[in-house]
Amino acid sequence: MLPYDSERPHDPSYDQKTGQPLSATFMDYIMPRAGLVPDIRGVEHPTTSKLSPLGVKGVGESGCTASIPSLVDAAIDALRPLGVQKLDMPLTPSRLWHAMCEAK
Repeated sequence: MLPYDSERPHDPSYDQKTGQPLSATFMDYIMPRAGLVPDIRGVEHPTTSKLSPLGVKGVGESGCTASIPSLVDAAIDALRPLGVQKLDMPLTPSRLWHAMCEAK
């Protein structure tokens, strides 16, 4: 869920006159849910490290970091027939709509 959630609308927007946040509550924020994500099937390909005495490797968040650009690339691929060549993160519905309208 983390990579998917990282690409969901987190872009803060503010009232132009008052400066108050427009997405300050969960009523205004698109809450990620498991039903929004397609089924994911994990596949293991274990390999050992030759540099570590135990053969272990560090993982960290490398899987999460690489998947975010993949989601953006998938959106660009889907919108390319409409003329969309570039999208900025996060992929908000508004940004996608404006990109489609500007590409026409």
